[in-house]
Amino acid sequence: MSDFQRLRIVLFLTPGCAPAIVRELSAAATVRRVEKDSEASLALRGGAQLLVTDKDCWSEVSSLVRNQFRERRKAGQAKIIVLADRGIKSTLKYVQDIDLVLAFDESPKRLTDALYRLVSPPKTDPNASSSGQISLSDSGLGGRVRRLLIIDDSLLNNRIVTAVLSQAGYEVTCLTNVFEMRTWVQEHTPDLVLVDYNMPALRGDQLIEINRRTGLTVPMVLYTNATSSEMAMVASKCGAIGYILKGVPWEALLEQIERVFARISVANRVTHREP
Repeated sequence: MSDFQRLRIVLFLTPGCAPAIVRELSAAATVRRVEKDSEASLALRGGAQLLVTDKDCWSEVSSLVRNQFRERRKAGQAKIIVLADRGIKSTLKYVQDIDLVLAFDESPKRLTDALYRLVSPPKTDPNASSSGQISLSDSGLGGRVRRLLIIDDSLLNNRIVTAVLSQAGYEVTCLTNVFEMRTWVQEHTPDLVLVDYNMPALRGDQLIEINRRTGLTVPMVLYTNATSSEMAMVASKCGAIGYILKGVPWEALLEQIERVFARISVANRVTHREP
């Protein structure tokens, strides 16, 4: 994985296993659940980069499929995580074929740190050109770097998206606590706020509506895994200027953000022409 790309994960898990970990992975990646080892192998051959399984499913993988897993790992095309009870790594079968063993009850921060190290690309030369790099002259802000604030309770998604958007020339801050948003916005004045729609403390549309009613004028968009047909009306009702879809390739994420900034620029020009 030489560069950040949208993470595609295969879950080959015992039903009901590690729901907190599954939720964190689902927030940060495109996730496909399978019920058979052969389906997991097929998904990896189809382009998925990460297999997450548990100790029971792992022990039942056939020799044929295990060899297919080894070939993908050897080629640098896949990594394997096994969830298990704490302290039993040494008793797992075929531990040499595993990239990472995580406890079922791993804390969110340790989970995020471990997964980020596993999937993050090597550091690149910041002066090197990149097809995804946005020059400051394109920012429309007099050469100033655009400042983004992301409100999302997924630590892993925040880590990965921050890296992607930073590589593209943005200045990015992420908050997981929705109640910190207003103070941060007032102190730092971001150019755009991306608000996750599905958060446990408060839905994204509710957070945007509250802040709009109390006078916060910064541009805000919903940031969501839901379909575009659902979100258009929700965004309009809550006072968001639009929505940005998760679960898309990183190039598509960048294009969505640029389209939002283009709409902001047009709206500002219209406002300034009014008497």
